[in-house]
Amino acid sequence: MRAMNKRDLRETFKQYDANGDGTISLLEFSRLLQALGAGMTDEELRIGFAEIDTDHSGSIDVEEFIAWWLD
Repeated sequence: MRAMNKRDLRETFKQYDANGDGTISLLEFSRLLQALGAGMTDEELRIGFAEIDTDHSGSIDVEEFIAWWLD
C-alpha cells in the first residue's frame, strides 16, 4: 500500500465528512474507523477522538485529521 499524501488525505477526509460541514463528528469518525476495520469500544472511540481534536472544538477538522494520519 502506498503512502498517502496530503491531497489524498483531504479526499479521504471529504469522504467521511458525510454532512459536508468541513469537520468530522464523533459519529463520522466512528464510521471511518469501522471502514478501517478498527474495533473499538465507545470509551476508546471517545478517547481517541478527543486526542485528535487538538483544538477541543468537538469535531475534527482537516488539519487535525492530516496530523493524526501522518503521525
